[in-house]
Order: sequence, then structure tokens, then C-alpha cells
Amino acid sequence: MRRNRLALVVASLALVALPGITSAADPTQPAYGGPMTGAQETPAVATSATGQGTFVISASGSTITYLVTYSGLSGTVSAAHIHTGAPGIKGGAILPLTAGPSPMSGTLSAADFTVSGSVTTFAQAVADIRAGTTYFNLHTAANPGGEIRGQMLAAGDAYFADINGFQENPAVATSASGRGTAVISADGSTITYVVTYGGLSGTLNAAHIHTGAAGSNGGVILPLAAGPSPMTGTLTTANFAASGAVTTFVQAVAAIRAGTTYFNLHTSANPGGEIRGQIGVTVPAQTQVVEGASIGSLGTLMVAASNGLTLYTFTKDVPGNGVSVCTGGCLTAWPALTIPAGVTPTGDASVTGQLGTIIRPDTGQSQVTYDGWPLYFFQNDKVPGDTTGIYTNWEAIVLAAPAPTAAPPAPTLPPTSIVAPATPIGNADVMGLLVIIGLLAGAGTFGWLGRRRSSEQN
Repeated sequence: MRRNRLALVVASLALVALPGITSAADPTQPAYGGPMTGAQETPAVATSATGQGTFVISASGSTITYLVTYSGLSGTVSAAHIHTGAPGIKGGAILPLTAGPSPMSGTLSAADFTVSGSVTTFAQAVADIRAGTTYFNLHTAANPGGEIRGQMLAAGDAYFADINGFQENPAVATSASGRGTAVISADGSTITYVVTYGGLSGTLNAAHIHTGAAGSNGGVILPLAAGPSPMTGTLTTANFAASGAVTTFVQAVAAIRAGTTYFNLHTSANPGGEIRGQIGVTVPAQTQVVEGASIGSLGTLMVAASNGLTLYTFTKDVPGNGVSVCTGGCLTAWPALTIPAGVTPTGDASVTGQLGTIIRPDTGQSQVTYDGWPLYFFQNDKVPGDTTGIYTNWEAIVLAAPAPTAAPPAPTLPPTSIVAPATPIGNADVMGLLVIIGLLAGAGTFGWLGRRRSSEQN
């Protein structure tokens, strides 16, 4: 792999690799919950109502996200809570659930916590959920102590997704964003999901789980119930549609676990998807920081997207070693191109090499690199198009060589009047002239001329 750069002359165009989307595994979290019945109440309640609950504790332990569905209650839900208590034991409420029509969903934090018995902190509440000594309870007017209850036990694994426009392929410029959770049950027979979103360009037309790794598009394998945020539901093999190599629901579950599926939300303005989120994978935020600009006879050079100024590399740096040797006064004259930590740099279509970052130990900033070379500005470049930083050891980056200069057209000559040369008199013409003279003499012409001269003499 080679790079084209510019010293004092323009080099030829190089071949470089196409950069891909970088991603990392988003930590999977255990889910808790289970079925709800009247038989689990203490004492048991005779009711045909049933329900299901799924609770996911964040990796930091600071939040609990929940989804509760139910049906068949004797009346409206008057209250809903998480209580402390092992199976068969009644305990006090420690966290409220948002009572309302099924499904009920929300997120709880320490601000929602209420002390009950020996559970005096939110951290203790989280520990009790993990230990299986809590339950969730739905109350009605007919059964104020609770009509159906479910013990919060291990219920599978939760996979998360940040949903945004830049994960679409190609990326979509939108202010919309969202968050998705997919919970695979312990036996792998169900996938429970909660998807929240906001800021779409219009009404949500459709929503799905697709097969495909980060940066790759794939077919639909599972539908989501498109509607207002939050969208919730539970999927089974009956909802599955084969796509590509994913031909069974079991393979769909395996693909979610492997990080090769994504949530996709479609709108009229973006029928292919306006926002997308890789399930179980963290895709860092991306920002276009460089682009190509045509600069006179130098060709297309790499410039900063923020201000259009030319970017340079320092030949004393070693590409790919993660270190910049330009420090102190050098860095003052040649400021580094930096971006916020955690942001993935991208370029426009003309930037075909590999963009990355290094952390400068002298400033702690994240400096952008191109094919491993740290990128710099030059302090004397003031406006786009300036290239005063081309010095010994400092080179601008040529993304495309200048177009060859066309040869000037041949000059058009003005029309020229051409006069044929006079024909020289030959021997035949002389003889002809003498014959004519003789004829004239025979006709008396010269005699008349001689008589006239004679009379004039007299």
C-alpha cells in the first residue's frame, strides 16, 4: 500500500484501502423477570389475568429498564411496583412502575427508590433483584394488595443498540436518534424488545430487525410493531422471515448474539432507513473531519472539513507507531488536527485511505491520522487554498493528481489572396506576334502611318 504526497512536485496517485466502520462489542447484560399470575400472590388470588415482565439492569447498575405486559385483569391497573420479598413472601414496595395500559415500560434510577425494611439503598435493591428476592406486582381496585405477581428471576440476556443516522449505509443526515434493547429468553424461544426514538423526519412507516454486520446492509428477518415511541413486543419463530444465510429463528437468535443484526427505522423521506442501531455492538460516533479540495496545479489535496485549510504530514514521524515527534515549538508552528476523544474520523469520497487517531501524551488530545501518519496544519496558512507549509520534511497529501493540461489548438490562419504568376512569353508567342504585325502591314496600317509622318514633314 502506498500513499501519494506532495513535496515540491506532484507525485502520482496512490492505491489505498477503503476504510470500514469500526465497532466494539456492547457488554451483554442479564435480564430478570418472568410470568405473572394470581397464584403467586400471598395469599393467592383467583383470577384469569396473566402477565409477563422483563427487567434489565445497566452495566453500571445505575438504571433498571423494564417492560411489563398483561391482560385479563378485573379492572384498570391502579398501581404497580417492584417489591422486596422472596417467593411466597410479601414485602414492601421499593420502586414504582408507571401504571397504565399494557405494555408498561420505563427506566428507574436511585431517584425513584423508596426504603423498605432492610433494603435501604438503590444499590441494595439492584443486588436483591440479582439475588431473586424481589417481585413485581399489579394492583387493581378489586385486589388492592395485588391481583397478579411475578418473581424477578434470571430471564435471559439483554443486547443493546444506540440508533442513529450515521450507522445507515450510506449514512443519513438526521437529528433523529433512539435506543433499543433486545432480550433473548433463557431458552432462546423469544426475543423481547423495547425501542425508543425521537426526532424523525416524519411518521415511522416500518421498523425491523435486519441481518448484517456494522456497515453492511441486509434483509429483514423480524418485524417490529411500528408505532409511537416506545415500541415494545415479543417475537417468536412465528414472526421470522428468512434472509440470506439466516434461514431459521435459531439462526436469527445466534446472529443477534454475534452482533450481526441491527434495528432499522424507516420513514417516507428515508425508505431504506433513517436511523439504525447495531444490536449488541457499539459503533462509535463518526464525524467528517477531512475532505478533498482542488488546489490549482497541485491537484486535489486533503484539507480539514471544518475550515478548508491544507493538511500536512511530517516525514520524521513513523507511520503507524502511534507517536508524533512534532512537539514544543514544532507543534506551535504545525498545530495538530484534533477531534474529541471517542469520535471516529471520516472523510468524503475522495479520501480513500485509512483514517484513525492517536492520543498525544503532551496534550492528551486525540490527533487524526491518515494511513498512520499524524496530520497537521501550518500556522501561516490563512485561507483555503494556501499551501505555504510545503517545506523540507513537510508534505501535503495528494488525493488526486492534477488533470493533464490540454495542448493549445493549432492557430487558424487568415485567408490569403493568391494571384497566379504571369505566364512567361515563349518562342511560339513571339512568332505569333510577328504574324500579327505582318498582317497589319499588309492592310496598309503602317503605310498610313508613314504618309502621316511625310505630310507632317512637309
